[in-house]
This record gives sequence, structure tokens and C-alpha cells, in this order.
Amino acid sequence: MKKNLNKILIVFDSFEFSPLSLQTVIDLAVALQYEIHALYIEDINLLNAVALPFSREVSLLTASVRELKSTQLLNGLKADAENIKKQFEQIALTRSISINFQSTQGHKVQVIKNRQHDVNMVLIPAVSSTRGSKIHQRTWQLIVLLYQQNSALCHRALSLSLIQAVKTHCALFILLDSQQNISEVQMEADRMGVEASFQVVDFSKVDEVLVVLKNQIPQLLVLAEDNMLIDDEKAFKKMLNTVNSDILILRS
Repeated sequence: MKKNLNKILIVFDSFEFSPLSLQTVIDLAVALQYEIHALYIEDINLLNAVALPFSREVSLLTASVRELKSTQLLNGLKADAENIKKQFEQIALTRSISINFQSTQGHKVQVIKNRQHDVNMVLIPAVSSTRGSKIHQRTWQLIVLLYQQNSALCHRALSLSLIQAVKTHCALFILLDSQQNISEVQMEADRMGVEASFQVVDFSKVDEVLVVLKNQIPQLLVLAEDNMLIDDEKAFKKMLNTVNSDILILRS
């Protein structure tokens, strides 16, 4: 039997993130009395690319070009990690929660998959590249739940999504793989006083599911580790690159 770990892993990389991402994981940690394990990932692909000769960065705003040096990038990543660490240290003091902070180099998806076995939940914050899309384009008042009928964690994911919807005054949009679950889930949402809407999807059709998620742009996306979007590494990578939302993965 698996030991009750009582830990939440929150993963950062070399992008900006929303303060709401921090608030989400802090609220969960306080409510569930979980430890927070914060992990800053220095993307190895980015570091390798910058190490190539004649690497250049082109600004989308000004079209200006500047030379990229691996030492400068690495120093920048270290500074970002230190800044996030200080934020968490301050949070730990003010909210009286346990926080462990580490940094590592690697491929984001592989690091998450390797580390998720040591925790109960994984939160991947929505990111906004300083050269790309902006976080505020998200639909702040919406939580999306992927409810897969054969998932052992679907009821736990539903309960957590409903609780977060109540706390954050968000509506709940639920993607299900079966029409027959709608009445049962609607009853739970009504009991909690949460506005819920539904759409039936085929989770095996990853691209179609991602189109729905991309159009919704929720504040928080909740799904279980046995969902097809997590099980398949290619689908997982595509989801991280497509969905601009905080992603909360529940483990058994």
C-alpha cells in the first residue's frame, strides 16, 4: 500500500507565471495540510540551443536582435530560481506551511513524470513567455475538470474542483467521456452551489480535446494521472504547449 505522502509538487521553468498559480497551491496546501515541494527546472533544450554558435534572440515587439550566451542565460535562470525561492520563503512564514525548494536541469515532461511518484498532486503553473502570450487572456472565472469514467480518481478530482470553484467563485466546465455521468455530477455541483456546464468528448482524440481547452482558457485545469492526456508523453507535451492554464494533476 502506498504511503500517504501529503505533498504537492509545484513546477516552474524559465517563464513568467501568474501570482494566482502560487495562490492556488497555497490554498490547497493550507486546506489539506500538505507540504509544498517547489521545483525550478532549467530547461536543458533551451540551454543546449543557446550553447550553439551564433545563437540569437529576436524580440517580437521591436524586431531587435541580440547575441545569446549560455552563461548569461544560466545566470538569468539562477536569478529567476532565487527570486521564486524568496517568494516561497516569505509565504512559508506568513501562512505557516512547510515548503521545500529545489532546482534542477532537465526536460520538463520527464522531470515531472519522474518526480510525481513522490507526491499526491502536481501543480504546473500557467506560463507566459516574456516574448509571447499574456496570462491575463485566461478566463479567470472558470475551472475545467476532465472527468474520465474509468478513472479511479474521478470522484476525488470532482470534489476538489467543486471546493476550489466555491473558494474562488468560479464556474465549473466539465469534459466527460460519457453522457450517463452528467446527472450524477450535476447533482454534486448543485449541492455545492456551483454553476456547472458539460461537454462530452472522446479523450482518445487528443487534438480535439486540446482545441476545447484552448478555446476555454480556464484559470485551473484539473485531471487525474490516469487520464489519456497524462499517460501519453506526446499528448502531455502537447497539452503543456497548448493550454495556458494552471494544471493540477491528482495522483492515487
